[in-house]
Amino acid sequence: MDLRQSLSLIVPLSACEELGEQIAIAASHFTWVSEVIYVSPSQERLDKMRSTLNACLPEFSNRCRFLVSAPGREKQMNSAARIATGNTLAFVHADSALEKEHLERLFDALGTSHANSIFSYWLNYKGLLSINAFFANLRSRILKLPFGDQAFVLSKKFFLDNQGFCEILGDGAEILWLQKMKRRRARIQILPYFLSSSTRRYTQRGWWNITRQHLCRTWKLLKIDRKYYTGSKKPSAPTNSALVVFVKTPQLSPLKTRLSKELGDQHSLTFYRKSLEALRALMKTLPSTARTTCFWAVAEEKGVEDPLWQDYQRIYQGEGILGERLAQVERELRSNDFRSVVFLGADAPQIPESWLKEALRFLAEDHFPRHCFGPCPDGGFYLFGSNYAVDESAWKNTPYSQKDTLEFFKTQLNDAALTLELPTLTDVDYRSDLKTLCEEWPKEAQLPEQLKVKQWVEDL
Repeated sequence: MDLRQSLSLIVPLSACEELGEQIAIAASHFTWVSEVIYVSPSQERLDKMRSTLNACLPEFSNRCRFLVSAPGREKQMNSAARIATGNTLAFVHADSALEKEHLERLFDALGTSHANSIFSYWLNYKGLLSINAFFANLRSRILKLPFGDQAFVLSKKFFLDNQGFCEILGDGAEILWLQKMKRRRARIQILPYFLSSSTRRYTQRGWWNITRQHLCRTWKLLKIDRKYYTGSKKPSAPTNSALVVFVKTPQLSPLKTRLSKELGDQHSLTFYRKSLEALRALMKTLPSTARTTCFWAVAEEKGVEDPLWQDYQRIYQGEGILGERLAQVERELRSNDFRSVVFLGADAPQIPESWLKEALRFLAEDHFPRHCFGPCPDGGFYLFGSNYAVDESAWKNTPYSQKDTLEFFKTQLNDAALTLELPTLTDVDYRSDLKTLCEEWPKEAQLPEQLKVKQWVEDL
């Protein structure tokens, strides 16, 4: 395959970056650059970039595309890669000073490249930061681990066949990605040309602070990668998963108290029971495709013996606030050798079977730390799962039922773990949520019991 046929330049933008047009200016000199894709979580930022390019490059702007993506640089780049039309992808940070000469050198290199080649550039800084550039280039030469600032160019097929960039909560995802790609026989090649990048982080936060952060982060991620992938002894771990649905027993605990105030006790109870039936049907779909044990995590010790919960294994939540009960349940399941534990709320009956299976497959893929989220628009989450034991302090320190519950919880987790984020779903707390529930109903949620919930809400 000739990787010079067409190139898609992918430029992730944060909400605060005021750069990026220089990349389009460089690309405008070459017909083989089929497109420049700007991707950002901020529509406002993309609109500003569109206006800038229309003003300075009116003839080239029709080759520029603008994509709104979930936050996170790796998520942005993965999203753009999936829609790219070029057979070659070039990932370039918005603050990297890409010039016409960089693309000329790249074109020459692609003509003799291997299908598994990954190209990057030497890094160039001036002044005190020339020390950082020296060691970054040394890292690139010896360890074959260039920084994201140095750009990455490779075949779209090779990139997507290997599931794209590793999505983690913290910085340094390119380290895990490059280590993964080298295990897939990637050939890391540094092009003999220097690429400059912005120094604003060093200016804003201090040279030593950022330098020390990069060193510590690199060391931490390489240790984790060695432990789980390249060490002589891979950690032994069970392969089975636990799906845990947190529930309350009717007549033993108040149910949907906020919804009951607006809808009445009887309607709230009916919604709750129909939701349980939808989740029960969802649980029945799992055994044929995954080694998963389903649990009802019951709020009341007496409720564990209630006939309502006898179709699956039961576990008592324990005493205390929600965080303490989540920690207690996870601790007990881990002690029984469950490798992956997935928590699911009882008030999101519209979660599709395919999403749940995707989460379970993701967590079971390998031994590397992984976690997945199902965010709610109110700041909470309807699903969380991990294949490692979450520190109990993370559960207990998180303020629940707040606008920043999920974001705070993320700060308490392993920031080197691979992350999967499912689409947002509304969990029903108020009457207005019922209307939203129907409006956002995923087209994949088609189990008969799920559709009965939707129909009941529409008839209400």
